[in-house]
Amino acid sequence: MSQAFIGAEAVRGDLTRGQLRWNYTAVHPGVYVPNGAERTVFLNSVAAWLWTGRKGIIAGRAAAALHGAKWVNASTPIEVIAQHGRRRSGVIVHEQRIGNDEITYVANMRVTTVSRTALPTSRLRCRTSGRVSRCDGRHLR
Repeated sequence: MSQAFIGAEAVRGDLTRGQLRWNYTAVHPGVYVPNGAERTVFLNSVAAWLWTGRKGIIAGRAAAALHGAKWVNASTPIEVIAQHGRRRSGVIVHEQRIGNDEITYVANMRVTTVSRTALPTSRLRCRTSGRVSRCDGRHLR
């Protein structure tokens, strides 16, 4: 396994609890990645999505990266639209309504569409960089 997975599902399959404990690291409750795996935005997004019970919607900078943005740092917190009460390191949970027309799929995960991702992300980029040219959405390509 080269990406994040739910430990209980893997143990029911062909992985023993000992193998899970020794060869994998828990990144969220019940969610594991291989020891030494490179923590990319994609890997962190999958882990956060699994942590929400596969119900969350990846948003913000992580969604921009999944849509192909190159400027997103691998250590960026993963923003998820979900109903989740507990705070987790590396995950920002937004509890908000989102229309079905604002959701698309990337690697079987629900992700905000490019247009839904662009507006809040470009506002953030404008605030931090101070460059109006960064507000036109070109940075999402």
